[in-house]
Amino acid sequence: MAGEAKFPTFARIDAVSNLSMGNGDEQNRLFAEAEKAGIHIKRPHFYSPVPTVSELDKSAFDESSDAGIRWDDEGALDLLGKLSEFASEFKQAIKSGK
Repeated sequence: MAGEAKFPTFARIDAVSNLSMGNGDEQNRLFAEAEKAGIHIKRPHFYSPVPTVSELDKSAFDESSDAGIRWDDEGALDLLGKLSEFASEFKQAIKSGK
């Protein structure tokens, strides 16, 4: 995407979160142009699981933001191996649409 190095992802999201969406045709035009650029604009809302980036504490983007998550690579690979036994059943379900 053009401008990738110039505008890091979070900077672009933060910039978009501060734009006014406008109303009617203006809103539709802004949304369509952003979609063409690979940016999906979502109006902030209290019940939305998507945060307004500009309202997040900067520490949310620290390297240690995964604190409290126990990454268990060995356990995940073990589970994947067990689930792979059922791969043919999943393939059949996908093909049949069930």
